[in-house]
Amino acid sequence: MYWIWGLIGVLALIGLPFVLKAMFSSVTRKLDRLLAETKRDGAIIHAKCMFREGAIESPGVVQVVDSRLFLIGLVKSKRFSIPLAEISLRKEARWWSTGRRFGRYAFHLDSPQSTKLIIAVNDPQQWRRIFGET
Repeated sequence: MYWIWGLIGVLALIGLPFVLKAMFSSVTRKLDRLLAETKRDGAIIHAKCMFREGAIESPGVVQVVDSRLFLIGLVKSKRFSIPLAEISLRKEARWWSTGRRFGRYAFHLDSPQSTKLIIAVNDPQQWRRIFGET
């Protein structure tokens, strides 16, 4: 009788990677679609990101157009539009909060709309230039 539970455990361990891949590939497809749909003419930078506003963390798209930072979240369609002149960079750090997002750099920002806004991107060089100019 106990061998049935062992067999179920082994099958669950074998199937787990396939289930995780199916879950995360759907998020990646939605994020790629959002990236394509939100591309604006004249965007200086347009990239995928992770962002946290308060306690809510979401994958999304960030772009800079006409001296404004636009953040569009995948979860709950959260959207921000903040003038770059109103943003101040508090600090830059590695992004460690989500296991599958290693290698990203997080920019901790202050703005009138949100005092706890964190944006994590893959390529920090271009964002350092943008946030360094504000």
